[in-house]
Amino acid sequence: MDQVPWRCAGGNWRLLRAYALTIVGLLIAWLFLWLGVLLWQAGSQIDSAYSQDDELLLSVAFQKLRRFFVVGGAAMLIYLIVVAVMLVVGGVLALLGVLFV
Repeated sequence: MDQVPWRCAGGNWRLLRAYALTIVGLLIAWLFLWLGVLLWQAGSQIDSAYSQDDELLLSVAFQKLRRFFVVGGAAMLIYLIVVAVMLVVGGVLALLGVLFV
């Protein structure tokens, strides 16, 4: 037996990583699809509110527009934090000589 037991299960780890990346990718994709739908609904409601001269419909449209910017801004903040952490970790590993040996 020339292989370490955890190396024998390498295929399972690859599958688990691919599965995790797929779940994360789907969550991110659905987030942006939902943001697009929110923006489209807000635009349609603003158009309807303008043609009908309805202030209540305009208020609902602005609430959807507000949600779009709040969720989009929070997502962008999370992405920027993740990128900053990855840059710091990559920089530390490169300085220690672990990354590019």
